Amino acid sequence: MDTSIYIASLQFHENCVRNPSGNYLIEDCGIQANLIVKALEGTKTFINQAIYTLDPDSPVYTTFLNGVDPVATKKLFTRIVSGQNYTGPGPYLDTRRPTLVCAKNPNDVVHKHCGTLGLGGTGITGTQFVVLCPRFWTVLNPWPIPRDCNTLSAGGTQFTGPNLAFTQYATLAMLLAQLYMDTTQGGGGVLARQAGATNEVIKLSGSDAARNPTSYALYLGNVKAGCTAFPQHVVRAPTMDYGHELLETDEPSGRTLSPGCADQAHTVDYFDDLNCPLL
Repeated sequence: MDTSIYIASLQFHENCVRNPSGNYLIEDCGIQANLIVKALEGTKTFINQAIYTLDPDSPVYTTFLNGVDPVATKKLFTRIVSGQNYTGPGPYLDTRRPTLVCAKNPNDVVHKHCGTLGLGGTGITGTQFVVLCPRFWTVLNPWPIPRDCNTLSAGGTQFTGPNLAFTQYATLAMLLAQLYMDTTQGGGGVLARQAGATNEVIKLSGSDAARNPTSYALYLGNVKAGCTAFPQHVVRAPTMDYGHELLETDEPSGRTLSPGCADQAHTVDYFDDLNCPLL
């Protein structure tokens, strides 16, 4: 069965799903469905709190979303919390409920979207589907905590030391931000090649940060962990489409990472997100 047939099958059975979370649907997840509901509900709760505490002048906002319209940020977060119906740009142009699907083993049709680099999750471009990969369960901690916060370099201009850990919360935040930025309601869409490394993300221009899902995930992760140390005098890059590509298509992932990232993905419990993508 190819991906398009699988998608059609899931859409046909949309109203038969037994594990909804608000407007979100959870399909093909078996015994993990209840765990996903718990993770998703917690993520929505924390993002909803972040909407009300958002301060565009705060150090955490100006670090990860510098120059991004806070009104647009709140609208994006509100779409995630409410689980707004997805109206995609194609190829399956339709209005559907956002749906999380599990890639449980290499034989699953959607598993190819996880690639070979140990992604926590990914999207299927042009559809309402978010794929949760095996790494989501085997590696990721549930929530970022204070000890996960980055430290700063001697000059205070970039992050160094312990990284913000990969978590289910940050993963879901990134994936759902990407989903809703890829809709007809989402505005400017997603960068063709996204910035995924922390020190890469903080150098984005405002227009690029607004289109980079990982920027929102790192902002939310730092807020949740209560981080307080952020780089000063960051030199922003000119507006461009660059970074590590996270969007998936119907073909297996062909992404390339900087040296060492692939090895780290297979040998440690989280990526070095200073130099490698968040997911």
